[in-house]
Amino acid sequence: MDDINKELKNFFVWHGLKNMKLHSIEPASLIHLKLISIQPFADGNGRLSRLLMNWILWKKSYPLIDIPVEDLEDYYDVLDRYQIEKDEKPFIDYIKKEYLSWFKFLDKK
Repeated sequence: MDDINKELKNFFVWHGLKNMKLHSIEPASLIHLKLISIQPFADGNGRLSRLLMNWILWKKSYPLIDIPVEDLEDYYDVLDRYQIEKDEKPFIDYIKKEYLSWFKFLDKK
């Protein structure tokens, strides 16, 4: 439990420092990635991290991001890649792609 508390404290310090320097999509995706990596709860970590990601976007008046069921394999692949390589870029790129796909969807309507 002490490790989780330490990681959560570091997470909030990181968020306060990093959030001001990046475009809103990046800290939103990084908050998702970092919180899901900490796994502070027995259940619901993924739902909570996606909720926080969308809350940050909503606060900045951006549309929310949905991870479609048909993309779950790609979503889990970039999450796993971060766990192994500690490389945030593939996850950020994935979230950006999902975000931009929303606008492509709107253009088709």
